[in-house]
Amino acid sequence: METVNLIGSILSSVYSDLDMSLNYFYGSPLAISNTLARINDQFSKYPCIVVFDEFQETKDTNNLSHFDRTAEVTMFFMDIANKNWTDEEHIANAIAPMNLLADLFIEEVNRSKYFGKVENEIRINRSLWGLYLQGENGKKPVFPDLLSGVELRVVLPIKKSFCNE
Repeated sequence: METVNLIGSILSSVYSDLDMSLNYFYGSPLAISNTLARINDQFSKYPCIVVFDEFQETKDTNNLSHFDRTAEVTMFFMDIANKNWTDEEHIANAIAPMNLLADLFIEEVNRSKYFGKVENEIRINRSLWGLYLQGENGKKPVFPDLLSGVELRVVLPIKKSFCNE
């Protein structure tokens, strides 16, 4: 099973337990940007979790290992923000809730049959954040809306038994 599908299965179990709508977007930054731009209603896209499919996977060549590979994944847990919010409001309204979602994701990964335990993670709080792509006509934002949330960088050890499903 592809890594983005494994991540999606973990995320679906996380947000099936939540009393909120949550969207999962994955693919290239350009494809995600185009998808988000086509959706007019902000509440139909956010809060969201974004995984760009351009991440490094390292094959484990140890035949005795339980793991097939590790995936170095960067995920964005983002919600709509207001440009007039104070720093405290960004934290309370977007960053803290998105950090909780990231916590739930890590907990679910650690309980999962697909993955080994997450040993290290990096989190970066993002207030009024934008990610830009360099194109022919200059820079284009990946996210067409004002967002705040959390960037999560994690190495996911993927078990051998679930690689060929």
